[in-house]
Amino acid sequence: MFANARFIKASKQFSLEFTEDKNLCPLFRKSFTINKSYKKAQLFVCALGLGYSFVNGQDVTDELFAPPYSNYDKRIWYLSYDVTNLLKEGENVLAFMVGNGFYNEDMPNDWESEKASWRDQPKVIATLMVDGEEVVNTDENFKCSLTSPYVMNRLRTGVIYDARIFNENWATTLFDDGNWDNAVIDTNTPNGKFYLCSLKGLKEYETYEPVHVIKKQDGRVIFDFGYNHSGIIHFSTMQKEGDMITFRYAEALDGDLELDYNMRTKWPYHKNELAKDRYICDGKGKIWANRFAYHGFRFVEATGLDLDADYTIKSVFVHQDIERRSTFECSNQMLNRLFNCGVRSTLSNMFYNPIDCPTREKLGWMNDAQSSAEQFLTDFHLEELLTKWVEDMKDAMKDNGELPGIVPTHGWGYQWGNGPVSDGCFFETPYRIYLHSGNSECLISCIPYYHRYFDFLCTKEDEKGLVEFGLWDWANPRRNRKFTPATLINALLRIKFSRIGSLACRLAGEDASRFEAEEKRQEKIILNEFIDEQGRCTNNEQTACAMLIYYKIGNREVLGEQLLELIKKEDYHHMCGMVGLRHLYIALNMIGQQETAYRIITNVGYPGYYNWIIKNATTLFEFWDSYESKNHHMYSDFMSWLIKTVVGISPDDNASTFEKIDIEPYFFANLKYAKGSYNSVKGEVKVQWKKTDDNIRLIINSPTDNFVYYKGKALDKGENEFII
Repeated sequence: MFANARFIKASKQFSLEFTEDKNLCPLFRKSFTINKSYKKAQLFVCALGLGYSFVNGQDVTDELFAPPYSNYDKRIWYLSYDVTNLLKEGENVLAFMVGNGFYNEDMPNDWESEKASWRDQPKVIATLMVDGEEVVNTDENFKCSLTSPYVMNRLRTGVIYDARIFNENWATTLFDDGNWDNAVIDTNTPNGKFYLCSLKGLKEYETYEPVHVIKKQDGRVIFDFGYNHSGIIHFSTMQKEGDMITFRYAEALDGDLELDYNMRTKWPYHKNELAKDRYICDGKGKIWANRFAYHGFRFVEATGLDLDADYTIKSVFVHQDIERRSTFECSNQMLNRLFNCGVRSTLSNMFYNPIDCPTREKLGWMNDAQSSAEQFLTDFHLEELLTKWVEDMKDAMKDNGELPGIVPTHGWGYQWGNGPVSDGCFFETPYRIYLHSGNSECLISCIPYYHRYFDFLCTKEDEKGLVEFGLWDWANPRRNRKFTPATLINALLRIKFSRIGSLACRLAGEDASRFEAEEKRQEKIILNEFIDEQGRCTNNEQTACAMLIYYKIGNREVLGEQLLELIKKEDYHHMCGMVGLRHLYIALNMIGQQETAYRIITNVGYPGYYNWIIKNATTLFEFWDSYESKNHHMYSDFMSWLIKTVVGISPDDNASTFEKIDIEPYFFANLKYAKGSYNSVKGEVKVQWKKTDDNIRLIINSPTDNFVYYKGKALDKGENEFII
């Protein structure tokens, strides 16, 4: 696609060393002429960093923060835009504004991204095709300037924007670029191959007005926008030219109504301040919307803002353009709020792949996503985004089969944060894509990688065949105490991996014997090492018992009694981390303890979701003590449980949703009604039930005949009513 185009960058090489107040954002432009009428114009473009493209001064898209981050030595994602309506006969201008993104992170941080092998100043490559002919290719004939309004730009920390520098005509034919230098062809481009990214990008969605304004005696102002979310602010002011306003972002306030940073906000950047933008006024009142950094926040503190000058400030929720797959509502308003918290956290943490949080890291943590994968696909149409991420996982796998804890990565994550608790995302994600869509292509494509990964795990075994390395039951209420051994967790996960590998082989018509044998081997190891003569688990913890039940290892009745003992001991609270909680609720369903699962989810006291709700949570938190990030998705599995159990739509392992959907709602004692929907490959399935004095009225709406089943009977298309 870029056969005659080249990556270009500024002719003046600027320092890649960290400087607090400078990290430049080059501008590129070229004038060209179209002498005839045309039918179709297509722009193909890739920025190493983040890039915005303009034709005759107009943005070619309303998408933000593109293109996706990748391992640039293996894969470079490029984008395609239809620009037919932006061109004209006669003189035109093609222009680009390019920032650093993840490509050029100069600030030292705990993931050592400042040491990435590909780091260089931002650059861009592009080809403009008109009716199938190349009209413009990026080369040394483009003009370039390092004088852009983004004096400093860092995706994860913030920007300095000087409104005085901005010239609204810079990308149009009205601008004189005679003082600009020529760009240079880059000679330091990574070796990755180009791949078209067809995903819908990040966009601006809901706009929030301040619900409360706190004025401090020293002149600072704190704006409360009501909801925690990922995004940016829209800001304008008529304040005096040259004045600087500093915006700091936070998810919470402390007891003194100051921004609360008790969440390691500065930790990963070695005490450099995080989540801060600086805006230099031009006195003209133009609306500014950040294009090179976004934040996770509910509160914004403004320092240096003149309240007497006309100003406006709004917050905008920015997230990936993805569609909802399911809906949920019931008579318990706490559950409704909790479900909406999960929706907002999921949306806040989609950045061309799932990330952990928008506040701090913005990284594709695999352990988080293994816990959330089923929820992702139960509640959202994420097949395309997650399939793209699986390609990044393949790129991240070493030749020996080893995977990192984060994907994409520049090389960090192989020493810590990986292991089966994280690596399992590479199995779980393609599997869930298959179950919800019926498309086996992604799953089948992973088979050779699964073999490599199994080879790698064998190198980590001890004399008993156990694997200890990697994360454990992370982020548990006991603050990461390893009370369930990684050896047991990893063995159970290896059973899951084996089953998924076997399924992939069967779908591909390949020999599955290796995976089938591995499943039997791991089951034998578990029964020998972790189950006593009475059938109880020797690790007397909720995570161990729930996982054994979930994966159908051992005596379900005995293990169920043990699990209930442990839950009652904790006064019907969970005592497990992200691994255990991912399995707990369905395990309780499997032993007929749906009411117990409901009680845990709705219980008051620590640890529990209710604690977050009474603290006015609008998203899900990272830790049960609420100390750190307040916008994580990793505890969201309860959302799929609500759809499966309360509403009763079962898109799970036992009912592939492209074949059939079983309806089996549980009518909980403390609920008066529930309703929800699930958008399957054959159309939307709707369920609602309501208790009356005499009975329960259940209505199931099926999109087609013989697809939705209730109590083993196929239902007709349309509304089906049952009185229970």
